[in-house]
Amino acid sequence: MASEMINDVVAAEKKATAAETEAKTKADGIISNAKDKAVEIVKNAKLAAQQKANDILDKAEKEAQSVYDASASEANQESEKLKEKGKANLESAIKAVKEYMIP
Repeated sequence: MASEMINDVVAAEKKATAAETEAKTKADGIISNAKDKAVEIVKNAKLAAQQKANDILDKAEKEAQSVYDASASEANQESEKLKEKGKANLESAIKAVKEYMIP
């Protein structure tokens, strides 16, 4: 009877040790999966943030190009106006210089 009780205790201890080992293995697997998922979430968040940053930069570059194009167009128009004024005043300027130089 005593040996039977000892055998029962030893068997219970073996079951407890096996259950503890199984629980530890499962816990390690859960922790490993959680770490993998966390790494994936961070990776995806970084990719999304980079894409958003790229989109913002693209939009800013397009806006800057639009402002540049508008400014260049305005500058060209002003330049043409000045050229036309210069052409219109050229004849009278030449006449004035001739009259001043040749009395």
